[in-house]
Amino acid sequence: EYFETRVWPHMFYMSYDDVWRWKMNVARVMGNSLDERYVADLVTAFSENGDDRVRGMAAWALGRIGGSAARKALEGFLPGAAGDLREEVEAALEVCAEGYR
Repeated sequence: EYFETRVWPHMFYMSYDDVWRWKMNVARVMGNSLDERYVADLVTAFSENGDDRVRGMAAWALGRIGGSAARKALEGFLPGAAGDLREEVEAALEVCAEGYR
């Protein structure tokens, strides 16, 4: 709802079918920042998004950021993830465990 009422009106130039690309890019930027303040936002993105491309990027970003909160979230996502998304969550957990920065 927040997206449709607050963000979308400013994105008139982008087809709604392509919004997943924008969401993926935002998650990528958050992950590359290595800033733990984005963990809660990435957890929300994973939990509330229906597009596995976006969810996979949110998982990747959590793994990249690392830390106990990111690891706990990824562990919580694992049981409900399947296929490519599950592989992305597992890979993110490995990176998180290695403390990659």
